[in-house]
Amino acid sequence: MRPRPLFWQIFPVNLLISLCTVLAVSWYAIATFTTFYYEQMVVDIEARAILLEQKILDLLMESPDALQEFCRQAGRRARTRITVVAPNGAVLADSDEDPQRMEQHGNRPEISQAYSGQTGSSLRFSRTLHQDMLYVAVPLSIKPGGKPAALRLSVPATALNTVLETIGQRIFLASALIILLAAVFSHRLARRISRPLEKIRQGAEQLSSGEKSKLITFHERSISVEMSSLIISLNQMAEQLMERIMLTRRQHNELEAVFSSMTEAVLAVDAEECVIRMNRAAGHLFRIDPHLGKEHPVQGILRHPELMEMIRATLRHNHSTEAEIELFDGQQHIALEVRVVPLQDNVGQP
Repeated sequence: MRPRPLFWQIFPVNLLISLCTVLAVSWYAIATFTTFYYEQMVVDIEARAILLEQKILDLLMESPDALQEFCRQAGRRARTRITVVAPNGAVLADSDEDPQRMEQHGNRPEISQAYSGQTGSSLRFSRTLHQDMLYVAVPLSIKPGGKPAALRLSVPATALNTVLETIGQRIFLASALIILLAAVFSHRLARRISRPLEKIRQGAEQLSSGEKSKLITFHERSISVEMSSLIISLNQMAEQLMERIMLTRRQHNELEAVFSSMTEAVLAVDAEECVIRMNRAAGHLFRIDPHLGKEHPVQGILRHPELMEMIRATLRHNHSTEAEIELFDGQQHIALEVRVVPLQDNVGQP
C-alpha cells in the first residue's frame, strides 16, 4: 500500500469521528423531541376526552339519539373528531361521519387499549380524512363490571409534524455548523501535528545536502511538549553529527596534504587489484594522473610483472614483502626499493 502523508491520516479520521458523533446526537435529539411532543399531545387530547366523558355517558344513558348531534357540535367547536365506540366495536356516534356507514372499530389499537381499561393512543394515516391523525381513546364504563365502551378523540398530526420539521431543520443547521467547525479544528490539529514533522524532513534533506548545519528551527508556541523535545534532541544530534563530519573532513584534509606531499611514491590497492589511492609522486613515477588512476586495475598502471607478483603475494598471504627492482620508464632505468604491506580497516579486516 502506498504510504500517505500524516496529515491525510489524521484529518479524515478526526472528521469522521466528529461526523458520527454529531449524527448520533442529532438522531437522539430528534427521537427525544418526537417522543416528548407526542406524549404531550396525547396528554392534551386525553384531558379533552376526560372533560367530555361524563356528558357522553349521560347521553348514552338518557338520550342516545342526541349523542350524534352533541358529538358533531362539540367536535366542530373543539376542532377535534369525536367518536364513540360500543363494547362490541360498533360506532355509536361520530362528529365527522355517519356512524351507520362506518366499519367496526374494535380492532383499532387505541380502541383495544381502551377496552382493557387503559388510555390508548395511535398515530397513523386516516383513509377517511386522507391525512395523518393522532388518535387517543379512553374507556367509558357503561355498566358496572361489564366491558367498557370507548370514547376516541383524534386531531390532525399537522401541528406535530410542523413542530418536528422545525426542530429537525434547526438540529440540521446546528449539526452542519458543528461539523464545519469540527472540520476546521480537525484541519488545524492535523496541520499542527504534521507541520513540525514536515519541517524536520525538509531540515534533514537540507542537512544531508550540506545547505545548513541545524536540522530545524521552529518558533511556534502551539507545538506540543513532546514535539518540542524531539526537535531539540534532533537539533543536538544534528550539531554533534556536523561536528564529527567537520572533524572527519579536517582529518581527511590533513591526511590528504601529508599523503600528497610525500616524496615517496605510494599506491593503495584493494582486494580486487584496483587502485584505491595514489599520491602525486606515484603518478609522476608511472606517468598517470593520480585522480584518473582511481578504481582502475593496478596491472594497467604498473605493467611490471615483479611488482604485480609482490602485490598478489601480499594479498594472498596478508604479510609484507620487500624487494629492490628496476623500472624502465621508456627513457632510463630507475632502481626502486619497493615495500608492499597489507592494509586493514578500523576493525582489522584486510
